[in-house]
Amino acid sequence: MGSSGPKSAKIIAITSGKGGVGKTSLTVNTGIALAQQGYKVCLFDADSNLANINIMLKVMPEFTLEHVLKGEKSIHGIMIQRSGISLVPGASGITDFDKLQRVEKQRLIYALSKLEREYDYILVDTSAGIHDNVLSFIETAQHCIVVITPEPTSLTDAFSLVRVLKKRGYKKRLNVVVNLTASELNARKTYKRFSMAVAKYIGCKVAYLGFVLKDELLSEAICAQNPVIIETPAALSSRCFERLSKTLDRLSSKADDEKGLSVFWQKEQADQLPDFSTPETGHFSRHKLRSAALLTKRQMLVEHKYSILNYIDDPDMTREEVTDTLTGFLDTYFKRFNSYPVDVAKMLSHSLEHNDLAQSDINELLSSLQLFYKDNFSKTDKDASAQYICQLINSYVDQYKSFPFDTIYALYQSLDLGDVERDRICNLLFTLNLIYQGRDNEQAGKLHEAHNMVYCAEKNNEELEQLTMLIQNKYLNDFRQKINVDSVAQVNKDQHKPASAAEVTESLLDSIKYASLTD
Repeated sequence: MGSSGPKSAKIIAITSGKGGVGKTSLTVNTGIALAQQGYKVCLFDADSNLANINIMLKVMPEFTLEHVLKGEKSIHGIMIQRSGISLVPGASGITDFDKLQRVEKQRLIYALSKLEREYDYILVDTSAGIHDNVLSFIETAQHCIVVITPEPTSLTDAFSLVRVLKKRGYKKRLNVVVNLTASELNARKTYKRFSMAVAKYIGCKVAYLGFVLKDELLSEAICAQNPVIIETPAALSSRCFERLSKTLDRLSSKADDEKGLSVFWQKEQADQLPDFSTPETGHFSRHKLRSAALLTKRQMLVEHKYSILNYIDDPDMTREEVTDTLTGFLDTYFKRFNSYPVDVAKMLSHSLEHNDLAQSDINELLSSLQLFYKDNFSKTDKDASAQYICQLINSYVDQYKSFPFDTIYALYQSLDLGDVERDRICNLLFTLNLIYQGRDNEQAGKLHEAHNMVYCAEKNNEELEQLTMLIQNKYLNDFRQKINVDSVAQVNKDQHKPASAAEVTESLLDSIKYASLTD
């Protein structure tokens, strides 16, 4: 079993001078062998031209590293688990670090730094050849494995790869694995021929790491899209991968260099920034210095933005920690701009849709909105507001089969505001009378026409008198012209005394009763 894991993952770049030498098969099977020893292993597919790892593991990734670079997914959101290892699917063009946008570089660095903290080994399956993206991965990894076969073309292409690395100042150990060999003796001879040529013509040394036998069971496993170490653990090639993983583990445990991909590329990115630590002189004006410094600040703001997004997406961060941070940002933003950077109404709608608010919070919210509406009533559209309130009331009635307010009181208020004309009052009285008759009929079982064809509130004189007094107070002068109240006043005038309120009320009461019967 492996240890609990080093502080930082060991980065192993597995490469070759040419394609078709079994590089991807070696990466997958060696990674699984390390996982079987108890290590956490991640395969990083840096072969942007092909998807050999996907084919070999029989997986169809929905998302790739390209989605991480665009900010659409976190690194954990694209990873695939298979056969005890984790896979980071690559995408075309993303492994050429120098050609990435600055924000994309920052996202890649952050994603890799997370992997380096979580895994013991990261095996990078590079493209074949001497392209810049291949050389970049080799230079940033702690260890490099060059896969060769006994074929002359494999040896010559691998020779070219070593020569380019030498010219770029590569000083780390280059480990050679001889793949698809007929025997261990044949593998030793192949390695010796290759190492002697490298030493003689390039002037550097390569180290022998191991070999993998040519095995029909390995070919069958590849066709079945299942690693041979899983498909046939007892196969000769499977034993070679197990031995190779143990050798690699011993080699990695002796390494002192703990730097990884993220550290290297972080430095590369920092080197691309202009140095503003000392004032420039000559043609570089102070205005240009200020503009360049502002540009750097804005770049840093963008980088911080995506760092924060990644932290929010990090499962190790608790909801309380994220909430506290975002609340501080919103408060500071509001103090400066006196507004919020988001659509508050939309955010509130989302919260309500997800049922995140308790009833007490909803009550408080409604009260606050009512006060806000009252303070800003002059800015609102009357008809639109009325339509919205009607929709709310209708929804309430549909749900609870009753109105959310005292309808009798609402009628009183409507009459008090003068919104109801006399004809409509007469129609209303007649309608109420009919409704009352229907209810009285259900309760009593019979209908006395002469008795019931009067205003329903006659049996509740208090309500009738309230309604009558309301009409009297607001529309007495108008009713004097339309109903026969003048006769009462004339009688009182002849008696040399003013009409009392009771007398006027009685006269109005008779008129309303008469209107309800004759309308």
